[in-house]
Amino acid sequence: MNNINIIEDEPAALFDAKVAFINRAIEDGRFTIVNNIFAETNENNENNLIANIGRIEINRGQFKCLDANGLISGDIIDGYFNLLHARNPRSYYFPTHFYTIMTYHLSEGIDSPCVLRWFKNLKIFDYELIIIPCIINHHWILVTINSLYREIKYYDSENGSGQEVKRNIFEWLKQFSIVRYSTELKENEWRLLDVNNPRQTNHSDCGIFVMIYAELLSDGHVRMFSFDQENMNKFRLMIALSIRSEEINYFL
Repeated sequence: MNNINIIEDEPAALFDAKVAFINRAIEDGRFTIVNNIFAETNENNENNLIANIGRIEINRGQFKCLDANGLISGDIIDGYFNLLHARNPRSYYFPTHFYTIMTYHLSEGIDSPCVLRWFKNLKIFDYELIIIPCIINHHWILVTINSLYREIKYYDSENGSGQEVKRNIFEWLKQFSIVRYSTELKENEWRLLDVNNPRQTNHSDCGIFVMIYAELLSDGHVRMFSFDQENMNKFRLMIALSIRSEEINYFL
């Protein structure tokens, strides 16, 4: 099994079109509803329901983490990934708590509840892309599984080492494959890859980077990530608008 670094790339013209669309939306005042929620100061309204997306309930207090410099919660990522799945059912999105619980039970092998009870009806190899958000020491990263190319890729906006995370996910995948498909994966046929992706320059945007990585990857047209830290506040607005309206209705 190989651990190597690769570079993802996306046509610059495509990215420019996305940013142009966001800029027009800002000029047209489409984010007024979002900004009004961010500006709400009445603490009695913090538990008011803002969105219900695939059984993920997001209240006003949780929603406000999408405002500038807010630390993104797991419920926001789970809700947004539910929207991505509705738009593109060819990709499968694991919940944000999966990796933490999976690693806790990993030593139990095929008797682990993560293998025998969780996702027992999931045909994981039927999907084009498996997307797994992970939180490591309060930092969000993204891992993807592509069974066609037999690759596990690690995306980290702080350029951390992904060796342990990739190894844990591959070990779980081997156990899952034995239980679900009666097939043992061969390590020498899989590659574990660290991707040279855009980096954050603050300590609060890792969750936004993870959601944008996932969206672009699940759309299947990405070869290069040409966005950077400068775009994060605009992406926060677009993600917030999608969650508030419970659908992704913009060009990204």
